[in-house]
Amino acid sequence: MAAYPVPKNLSYLWNFGSLAGIALVVQIVTGVFLAMHYTPHVDYAFDSVERIMRDVRYGWLIRYTHAMSFWGATVITNLFSAVPVVGENIVRWLWGGFAVDNPTLNSEVKARYRTHLSVLFGEGLHNIRVVLHFLYLFVFYAPNYLGHPDNYIEANPMVTPEHIVPEWYFLPFYAMLRSIPDKLLGVATMFGSIAVWFLLPVLDRSAVKSGAETQGGVVRQKWKFSGIFGSFDRSAIQRGYQVYKEVCSSCHSMSRIAFRNLRDVGFSEEEVKAIASSYSVSDGPNEAGEMFERPGMPADYFPNPFPNKEAAAASNNGAYPPDLSLIIKARHNGADYVYSLLTGYEGSEPDEGGLYLNRHFPGGKIAMAPPLF
Repeated sequence: MAAYPVPKNLSYLWNFGSLAGIALVVQIVTGVFLAMHYTPHVDYAFDSVERIMRDVRYGWLIRYTHAMSFWGATVITNLFSAVPVVGENIVRWLWGGFAVDNPTLNSEVKARYRTHLSVLFGEGLHNIRVVLHFLYLFVFYAPNYLGHPDNYIEANPMVTPEHIVPEWYFLPFYAMLRSIPDKLLGVATMFGSIAVWFLLPVLDRSAVKSGAETQGGVVRQKWKFSGIFGSFDRSAIQRGYQVYKEVCSSCHSMSRIAFRNLRDVGFSEEEVKAIASSYSVSDGPNEAGEMFERPGMPADYFPNPFPNKEAAAASNNGAYPPDLSLIIKARHNGADYVYSLLTGYEGSEPDEGGLYLNRHFPGGKIAMAPPLF
């Protein structure tokens, strides 16, 4: 080992260059396949991502490997507004308008692809190592472990979330921006935290530089599907669908799930066809230009119990029943929260305002009547 010609400061930290190269290649490859099915339009982008997840073969794998966020694009482009004098104009130019809209989505897809390719061929491929097994340990077994429930709620450009939570690797920079009231100073601090690493060779005077030297208000449950080695019980999922059909479907939609998706949880082709045909689906227009009702088919999506959100809210004491397609992923604490909500009612009678006491619902009162008896 003494004769091996390497510097003494060579350590495992040098592998971060290889990891960055691998991450870059993965983002390029997954981005290419996502672009084949993704719709860069404010009205269809969210649904197109869910279609990739459910209908495109191995689309879930590609989507979980590639980071996508509406509010992430908003925050990052807004950083340029801190530039004195011309900052606002730069942001408008990046957005292609006065907010993140269709021009932003179209240009971002192209810009990200060009940037990735230029960096890849500028740096070279020689640093790439076989460490993908660590990445896909999360992708296959815990894809949402480092994510956030807001990523499964359709973005509304007119309503900014109370807290825009970025991906975990951006959290330190987000904390800097939030803790400093002045935007320009916050942005300077953020970039300064990156630039300071370039000063380490100058600041480090060491002769040898070597790296060798109920909770959250919910009731916790031990779910069979939890953890890296968890698995889903198809029989339990089928019973869950039966509960949805007999109890939940009168108020809640499941509009991002098609009948054919039931095959993924163990229903046979004949059972899927029978379930689909038991629903009435709106179709048309026909030759007379009129919409008509027909029995459902496996390719159809579960119909909404109400024609629009206003009708749904009017029938439920003014509260719009959320769509259940992504309810577990879109709530903090996931399945534990849903379990706690369903079992957290205090009494079966509503108050004077028609609301029910529920210790696990924000505010302590909920419009939904106790579903469990």
